[in-house]
Amino acid sequence: HAASEFVKPVSSKGMSVDEIQLDQVDLDMYIDLAPFLNPSPYIVPEDMSLAK
Repeated sequence: HAASEFVKPVSSKGMSVDEIQLDQVDLDMYIDLAPFLNPSPYIVPEDMSLAK
């Protein structure tokens, strides 16, 4: 890859969420992410100091 390939402008507009059209079959689908979740995550308060 050339360095110039990394400075190309992105597409002008892209697609907004409002433009996505889903039918009822699509809306009824889901993905079970449970196998990828940490069963015991480490949770800290937003305002916790770094000393802790």
